[in-house]
Amino acid sequence: MSDNPPLDETQAAIQEPPTQEAPPRDPLFEFSCQYFSNCSAIPIPPFKDGVVRVGAFTGITLYRNGPFQVQLWTCDPNSNIPEHSHPGVDVIQVYLWGQIHLTHNGVPVIEEAGMAEFQADGIGYSTSMAYGLNLRVHPGQTHGAKIGPMGGAFLTIQMWLDGEPRSVDTAWEGDHLSADHTARIKEFTDGVKQLSA
Repeated sequence: MSDNPPLDETQAAIQEPPTQEAPPRDPLFEFSCQYFSNCSAIPIPPFKDGVVRVGAFTGITLYRNGPFQVQLWTCDPNSNIPEHSHPGVDVIQVYLWGQIHLTHNGVPVIEEAGMAEFQADGIGYSTSMAYGLNLRVHPGQTHGAKIGPMGGAFLTIQMWLDGEPRSVDTAWEGDHLSADHTARIKEFTDGVKQLSA
């Protein structure tokens, strides 16, 4: 038996540290940090959908494992990505280069002023103040872009909620990029219907 007198509720509350709930886990953000701290210099794209060309856009899958995927997308000059969403895919979009006027839920995110080019020592090195800017696009949210005369490039870091990544242009809700994009989506949708029949 203890020699200490029992604590009343006020004293007990003062002596016990308050319990704090841990912030919610964000597996996509955690993966993004892990990818950039450990990624290989030479990507090894998967056999299926390793490189795709859709309209004025080329996608290269740099990484695919479990529900996670990283794709590099290049954009032809003066092209347009209509506002769209990727059902079932959580995305972090990372601006790399060029004149890309991004929108998120219809609102401009990067303006042309944020993409001013700088030349260093006359050797043709250029970068942008927006380099590395990232945009989180949760499932159901929309995004789009207008590409300027220089073209552009961005990364998409993805977490597929069904655990089965494929090229993100096939998980698309909104106006399509081109006739070949419509055909790719139809081909994928028809394939899914055949598997479920």
